[in-house]
Amino acid sequence: MTTTTSAPARIRRPGRRAVAVAVGTTIASTLPIYLIGGLAVQIETSIAMTATILGAVVASYWAASAVSSLAVGRAWIRLSERGSLLTSLSLSAVSLFGVAFASPAWPLLLAWSAFAGMANGLGHPGSNALIAQNTSRHRRAVAYGIKQASIPISTLLSGLSVPVFALTVGWRAAFALSGLFAVLVLVFVVMTVNPPRSGPQESAGVTAPTMPASLRSFLWLTAATTFLASAQANSIGAFLVTSAVTKDISASTAGLLLGAGSVVGIITRVGTGVFADRRGVTLNFVAAMLAIGALSLAAMTLPYQWSFVLGAVVAFGGGWGWPGLVHYVVSRASGPYTAQGTGIVQAGTYVGGVIGPFCFGITMSALGVDVAWCGAAVIGALAAVLAVYAARGEDRIAHDGMRGIDE
Repeated sequence: MTTTTSAPARIRRPGRRAVAVAVGTTIASTLPIYLIGGLAVQIETSIAMTATILGAVVASYWAASAVSSLAVGRAWIRLSERGSLLTSLSLSAVSLFGVAFASPAWPLLLAWSAFAGMANGLGHPGSNALIAQNTSRHRRAVAYGIKQASIPISTLLSGLSVPVFALTVGWRAAFALSGLFAVLVLVFVVMTVNPPRSGPQESAGVTAPTMPASLRSFLWLTAATTFLASAQANSIGAFLVTSAVTKDISASTAGLLLGAGSVVGIITRVGTGVFADRRGVTLNFVAAMLAIGALSLAAMTLPYQWSFVLGAVVAFGGGWGWPGLVHYVVSRASGPYTAQGTGIVQAGTYVGGVIGPFCFGITMSALGVDVAWCGAAVIGALAAVLAVYAARGEDRIAHDGMRGIDE
């Protein structure tokens, strides 16, 4: 449980393997939906898909994530972290190969998206458990940050797939190669993650005493924050390329823009994780990030290409760079109730992922892209306000002497 004095700031080798598994699993389970968003312009040439249908496809992914996440408490008893990871990666591979080879019409695309959503909902508990079990508490924030950085890595790969695959050999090739990646990660999990020795019931930690009212209040307020934050954030990844094309930006350049924003998101998530491990952060820090993201989304509505590009890139950092920090803050505040607490907060994230992109697609189809991004900016600003109130709840928990159990 302790690190050697010669390397106090390093994540130990089991921790590195755990983070590698978490990153690979998260990339595999999020690639399907971000590839669909990044390659939407090219997919439309083969499959009749409007902005509203794209929103529905994205919503199906997050709805399936929410359902599988709620069900994972019971499934965990049978699956364990290893089982959940293998199931997640299997579903990811099926989804990616399904889109590549068996999606002649958008209803099937909807179904494959739901498969990927189930993979996402099952993969996070196993990934988080591995990180919690194998990394030092003083390096956990950066470990979560690296894991959450795998999501913008998915959007980066999706953006690069436009000029590399979609405009050369075809968009289906990107899904096929991503399916092979999911299979490789599955093999890596089989080789590196051992089955539980004493049964999954002990490692799951699914039974817990009744949660104190002050903590429950904090968690539900944080869940409301992540609901709004996720609603605007997932619209960024799903609709950026399509929106850029409406601004007379070429499809190839739009893909590179998605990639550039993803790099900013990766740096932000890892960098803020390092900062949190060294200095500590509260949800007030998250509120500041969300406020910057809201301003960036508003800049995308100005009648200039440069403001759209700048706003999009910065939005990836502020409006979408917060998940790792939220995981860190919630686990720190929850202590022995971490499993319950992260479940509540993730529920808000997933429901926001359902409603946000779906409403964005309808708004974009009916009122135009600028109105849709303006609405996303307002939602991001409301999320920042709620984060401030949630931070006060965390302070009350600290005053009650509940915080610090896991520090």
